[in-house]
Amino acid sequence: MRLDVIDSNWRAKALYLRLGYAVEKTDDIGLLRFAFGFRSATTMVKPL
Repeated sequence: MRLDVIDSNWRAKALYLRLGYAVEKTDDIGLLRFAFGFRSATTMVKPL
């Protein structure tokens, strides 16, 4: 399973870590941060 969590949602990231997800990578979205309202997204994965 794979999901993405934005940098400002630290509670969701903590929850998914407790549920067994692991951080795969973090991507900076650059100048799009002004349009979307966040700077980066962390990809988290959990084997099925």
